[in-house]
Amino acid sequence: EFAKRAGIAVYARASFSEGRETVIRSNAPEESAGVSAVVSERKVALVRFMGRAVTDRFLGILEAAEATYTPIKELRFQCPDEQVSWARGSFVVSTSPLPDWPRTRDALREAGGSELEVLEELGAVSLIGVGINRDTRNVTRATRIMRELEAPVIALATSGFRISFITPGTHLD
Repeated sequence: EFAKRAGIAVYARASFSEGRETVIRSNAPEESAGVSAVVSERKVALVRFMGRAVTDRFLGILEAAEATYTPIKELRFQCPDEQVSWARGSFVVSTSPLPDWPRTRDALREAGGSELEVLEELGAVSLIGVGINRDTRNVTRATRIMRELEAPVIALATSGFRISFITPGTHLD
């Protein structure tokens, strides 16, 4: 009720059914599926891990991030049943606010072993907009623009309101 009076939309998403949600609000928003903002971030690292680093050492990797006060974002994790060699995971770290990134990087590498790699000197470009991914047009167009700019796409993540590209930091200029 408070959110409704204050004009705040509440999104209740189903935990076990992808794409199902209930929206509670006073007035329906204008229908828009475009880009409202473009933001970028310099100095990010992509941490990728596979195989046993996913199945056996995943919690240790997260604990290493926690012990060094390292916030992570874009956490991805895939592990097909009984297919350890196909297990993959990744997350992004903003390195610029960290007081001792080399120590953090070393702690993550130690926790993940040889099946963890840290890609550094990257940047992130994100397109923001309500309903930006209602269909594939925006992500397709943005990917084409990245190609035209000759900016390699190292990673791509989407949500209901965001499209994010990870690219070498030199391509953010």
